[in-house]
Amino acid sequence: MYWSVYSPVLAWVSADFLFSVRLDWLPVEGRGTWQHLVLPTLTLSFVLIALYTRLLRSSVLEQLQETYVQYARTRGIRERVIVLKHVLKIAIAPLITGMGMNLGKLLTGTIIVEQVFSWPGFGRYFVEAIFNRDIPVIQCYVFLAACLFIVCNLLVDLVHLYMDPRISAKGRAEQ
Repeated sequence: MYWSVYSPVLAWVSADFLFSVRLDWLPVEGRGTWQHLVLPTLTLSFVLIALYTRLLRSSVLEQLQETYVQYARTRGIRERVIVLKHVLKIAIAPLITGMGMNLGKLLTGTIIVEQVFSWPGFGRYFVEAIFNRDIPVIQCYVFLAACLFIVCNLLVDLVHLYMDPRISAKGRAEQ
């Protein structure tokens, strides 16, 4: 469990060392060009890419064993059509849920990324507010983060409602 806390730091150190120090391709800090966006983006996404890939793979493999897929194969529908039209539509639901649940991790990760890569932003302002003990700014940030988290979870629920016709408000009202 403690590995997940240190994995963004490990991702940052490895990406920073490889692309900035060894290869001298990307700048370490600052902003202005597209090259300044690459390392912060990699730092935030390294950890979640592996998680989402494994989650989608296992969900697709589970859906490929269902009877509707076997029926579609016996009807002669091409495998690509089966996977893209039928399987992926159902298999992507856990991925969307995972993305909504990991929003908090990304939100807190941006605070660290802004500090490390010397980006001016709300995360950097939040860290300065902590050091200056500016309580109203800290409260505002926590409130905004909580509201953003709630709105994103609502959006995830609405996307699930749109993607899965079995979930409906009318069906819930009848029960």
